[in-house]
Amino acid sequence: MGLNGKIWVKHGLGEMVSCLDGYEITNYPSLGDPKSRLLENRFGQVWTTFPGGIARLRNGHWEKFSLPDLERENHTNAMRRLVTPVPLVPIYSQLALFALPDLLMCFDPSKPASIPLKAAAETGIGLFTDIVNGHDDVTWIAGTKGMARFRLSASKNMTLWEEFVCPEEYGNLQHLSVDDHGGVTAVAEQVKRKNSVVAYFDNGRWEFHDILQGNLHYAWVGPENRFWACTIHNLGWLDSDHTEMIERESQVTGWINDVATDSKGVFWLATSEGLARFAPAAWRTPPEVSGHSSGVIGMVQDLEGRLWFATDSGLLCYNRGQWKRHSYVDSVDPGFQPTDEIVSLSTGEVVLKRGEKLLSFNPTAEEFSLVAHPSNRNLKLLGQLRDGALCLQTTETEAPPASRRPFRLESYDGKEFRVLAEANATRNLKGDLYFCLETTNRDLWIGGSQGVGLWRNGKIQTFSRADGQVPESALCMLEMPNGRVWCGGVSKIYEYDHQRWSLVESGFDRVNCLMRAQDGTIWAASNDGVYRYLSNTWLLNNTEDGLPSSAAYELLQDDQGTIWVGTARGLSRWHPDSDIDAPRAFITSHNGQNVYSLETPISLSLRGRDKWKYTSSNRLLYSTRIDGEKWTDYNSETTIPLKDTIPGKHRFEARVMDRNGNVDIVNPAVFEFTVILPWYLESRLIIIVTAGLVACLLLAALAINRHWHLKKSYAQVELIVEERTRELNQAHEALLHSQKMQALGAMSAGIAHDFNNILSIIKGSVQIIEEHLDNKSRVLNRLDRIKTMVDQGASVVKALLGYSRTQSREMVSCDINPVVDATLQLLGDRFATGIVLRRQLQPGLPEVFCIKDLLQQILLNLILNAAEAMAGEGKILIVTALAQEFPANGVLVPAKADTYVTVAVQDNGCGINEEIRSRIFEPFFTTKALSTRRGTGLGLSMVYEFARTQGLGVYFDSEVGRGSNFMIYLPVNPQSTARPA
Repeated sequence: MGLNGKIWVKHGLGEMVSCLDGYEITNYPSLGDPKSRLLENRFGQVWTTFPGGIARLRNGHWEKFSLPDLERENHTNAMRRLVTPVPLVPIYSQLALFALPDLLMCFDPSKPASIPLKAAAETGIGLFTDIVNGHDDVTWIAGTKGMARFRLSASKNMTLWEEFVCPEEYGNLQHLSVDDHGGVTAVAEQVKRKNSVVAYFDNGRWEFHDILQGNLHYAWVGPENRFWACTIHNLGWLDSDHTEMIERESQVTGWINDVATDSKGVFWLATSEGLARFAPAAWRTPPEVSGHSSGVIGMVQDLEGRLWFATDSGLLCYNRGQWKRHSYVDSVDPGFQPTDEIVSLSTGEVVLKRGEKLLSFNPTAEEFSLVAHPSNRNLKLLGQLRDGALCLQTTETEAPPASRRPFRLESYDGKEFRVLAEANATRNLKGDLYFCLETTNRDLWIGGSQGVGLWRNGKIQTFSRADGQVPESALCMLEMPNGRVWCGGVSKIYEYDHQRWSLVESGFDRVNCLMRAQDGTIWAASNDGVYRYLSNTWLLNNTEDGLPSSAAYELLQDDQGTIWVGTARGLSRWHPDSDIDAPRAFITSHNGQNVYSLETPISLSLRGRDKWKYTSSNRLLYSTRIDGEKWTDYNSETTIPLKDTIPGKHRFEARVMDRNGNVDIVNPAVFEFTVILPWYLESRLIIIVTAGLVACLLLAALAINRHWHLKKSYAQVELIVEERTRELNQAHEALLHSQKMQALGAMSAGIAHDFNNILSIIKGSVQIIEEHLDNKSRVLNRLDRIKTMVDQGASVVKALLGYSRTQSREMVSCDINPVVDATLQLLGDRFATGIVLRRQLQPGLPEVFCIKDLLQQILLNLILNAAEAMAGEGKILIVTALAQEFPANGVLVPAKADTYVTVAVQDNGCGINEEIRSRIFEPFFTTKALSTRRGTGLGLSMVYEFARTQGLGVYFDSEVGRGSNFMIYLPVNPQSTARPA
């Protein structure tokens, strides 16, 4: 950690060391020594040690100085110095101090030479173990028996030496760390137990604490003055009472190799997995109340400067750094509402609303009591008047809740009640009332669930739409300069300017409180966080900024200027100095250029980075201007289109604001670009174009004259071209007619092919009828088969007349196995004795959606194709099954479904060659074009078309010489369930 805030990092045995300034990383060469620290003085010089001496980084390169004393120490105690290098600190601009066990040395690179300053034997702190810079040019040195502080002048004269010996039971102090208050923390050894503890020295007083079990490596003071310590694996701290150790092993990854501390509680961890930075958030819960997560609904500061916080578990008091909690009496309802109030009376009593009761607390007696009305009326606290008295809404106790309106407004000063407005004067105020606000001119504003009312001159004025954008629900109010008032509602903030209401801002999640700070900024507590109105921009702080909860109920700025917020999960205090570094803005053009034509759209991109990423990039806000004009309001837009830019040079600037309101006003990001005229608007070019146009006209006249002469000769050529074009059109029409006739013939052949299949079945059935006329049942069975085939033939005719007509046919839910049985029954004894037709049907399959006759036609075509592939001898197997998904290499993807029923037609025929697999589903493609069994090429094409029309899937697999397997995938009806087998 450098004195100017930079972080220097070594990467083990890597060839580079890195310098981080919070925005960018700069790399430098490494000396190759992984353990020695890099130390930077206030003048930016970086020092380190190496086994043979001291080195200084200059102009990006290391300048080495050999020192015999250092080389001898590293050689004599090689094992110890491998773990703990010789401690070194730079001072002033050219000097460096290093501590050998027996000598404190000063090195001057201008000599170069090392000068002994102090021998360990001359002191009472034992052998020297560590050295570190303190405040006010004081340096601290640790020993085996204590520590000392000294001051060395630029002329190397020691002007101060003070020793502080630690108690006898402790010793061997190492790894010193100086905090913001000048206290020194070290790792010490408890002599008898031989365990390491945290030692702290401040103003002549020693403290020793156990934090973690094991060998402590480093100890320091962190945020909220807590003691932190770490071992090589664990990280932990002591709570605010120094009584309980809290371990944070889960936040540390890898081994902890080193620790560097910065001001304001910031510290860094160098681990084997990378670099980690711990910085306290802007909003922090005081350590003394960090264990209490009760909701805080009200806050007030009394005349004695004490702060009172009303929580759902008790009344909390903060007085001169001390915290005390007072539990409510048992008779009080513990529930609360975000609109509840807490006020401090001039008598010193603190009054708050708890449930349906008004509770008063006497700080002197530390006792609660209930405030009772003389007429036993119900009391509701609305707020505090300018004279210190309470403003109360009172209703009759005996009246039922539905008839408690109109009510009465009364004041209470801790001793007596006084009527402000009678019931008849408040009848225009409807709904539940939440608050009151008395302004400087003695106007009394009252707000509630149905808007706001103004009590003035003995009358209450309510507002309607005619008065502007009136708040529909009022939760809080704030008096602004010039007598204006702001009112917070459910999602918006409104302003009243003495005449009309107007909208200030929207997008909030219930505005619970409005506050004007001492510096004039406006604060708002809402259910989505704390807003601050700064530079015409609402900055949101939430849990990312340290709030215990995004639901904020109440805001308070005490007389010390500290801002407090009460949330649903406890109290939080704002620390504006936790982040004072402004983010940086960067500007880039979308196309990477800075010269644009007047007609080219210009779009610039903004990017910001907060120092150490305290505010994440996506939460930064940007303001821009061009050519010195007025800055825009801050917003989150990062793409800026520039319109109506005039030709010439321009300067675009951008600022970025983080969530703590930090802005670099002096050094905004700058992008300079130039806008040029298009070529056709350049004056010189216009003159040239005009002269060229005159020349073109002259040349055009010559060309027209020549064209007139050539036109006559072109006329004959055009007649010849026209004749040739007519002849080509006639030939083209003849070719198209021939192709149509050829396709029609192929289609006719396809019809004949399919009808031949159907007629062959009918013919076979008629032959059987002739042979068995005396067998009535067999004759009827064959007649039914003939009727089915006639219907099948009609279906084929409809399909062949046009595939698109199948789309209008109704699909029904059916069981697939009966359809397969019916198809096989149609075939009957069609095949020769050499072909065996078998079925393997899975029982209990769910129903599917299909067109039955078209599905039968698909199966007939597949079975007949399989029979022809086996040349009269072989085995055909029909298989039904259930599948969960469709294969990736299928021919036709089915409609999407959770499950599918498959029908497979398998044969052991000749198979399909690899060369023709991609064409077998093409119309009119056949491998029997030159054989005696000439085919039409429409069988598989019809299978594909029928399947596509019904939303079915088609898959096939074939191996030459071993047969083919064609599968149809049918989506399962989602209303169907598997039937019992």
